[in-house]
Amino acid sequence: MFSNRDVRFYNHVNLVLLFIAWITICFSPISTWLESDIRLHMLVQLPALVLLGYFLCKQLVPNWTVNSTSKQPGAASVVLALFVTIYWMIPKSLDAALTYEIHSYIKYLSIPLLIGVPLALGWHQVGSIFRGFVIIELIAMLLRLGWLYRDSPIRLCSNYGLYEQNSLGNYFLIIAITCSVYYSFKCFYPKNLRLTLKTKVTSSK
Repeated sequence: MFSNRDVRFYNHVNLVLLFIAWITICFSPISTWLESDIRLHMLVQLPALVLLGYFLCKQLVPNWTVNSTSKQPGAASVVLALFVTIYWMIPKSLDAALTYEIHSYIKYLSIPLLIGVPLALGWHQVGSIFRGFVIIELIAMLLRLGWLYRDSPIRLCSNYGLYEQNSLGNYFLIIAITCSVYYSFKCFYPKNLRLTLKTKVTSSK
């Protein structure tokens, strides 16, 4: 068993590592490399910033709970994260983050703090139906963006080429289809049913 002193030490170390990761993603040559390609920008840097905010919140508020009789605080957090996500999926928002320095700082702060942190606080507080609605909306958004990026005859982001844009659209469609198949499988074959089937197969042997 770890003592309280050891736990505090490891928490401080984790916070320092998260801060170093944030600096690396946002202000190092790695940031320039990630932002040089729209596929790396959208599929690597932005999700990495979300994860940083998520783990930062888990580190600072490990035992977050809300009143069990109300799901509103969790729902509000998830809705906030959803709207900020939609904003950063808009091509012009991404373009502005590369063109204007102040907008890039807004991106570096808003994605961890307004997407990652709210998800860490609210995702497990909402019900399965609400989570399903959010997942369906995210998959639909990926499908729409994938179609838009893939089939647009013009550049939607002036900082990136048409080939990169079309390629990103294909990746969005692949991710959306993969997520659809995965969650459809979980919906039609829930965990308890999979365990039952596994037990029958094992007993039959």
